[in-house]
Amino acid sequence: LSLSLIPKLFEGLLVLPENAKMVVNYGLDSVRFIQPVPVDSRVRLSATIVDVTEKNPGQWLIKARCTLEIEGLPKPGYIAEVLSLAFV
Repeated sequence: LSLSLIPKLFEGLLVLPENAKMVVNYGLDSVRFIQPVPVDSRVRLSATIVDVTEKNPGQWLIKARCTLEIEGLPKPGYIAEVLSLAFV
């Protein structure tokens, strides 16, 4: 369930090319669940861009490492590598 929060929490974090016409969710490269997220926990997603590759002319594949932090707990809920495809 907590993994399904990525698209909504990731909305404002992704840095895109200025002239991007469209960006689509391309999937996940890897996911590691560190610990369960307790019910009613406050969570925060942090993201770091790991790689940007031109897949085809005008198509850029962006890989970001996302970490779901849980308020009051030392370890994150999960670490996932999210793939987005930007069309320029």
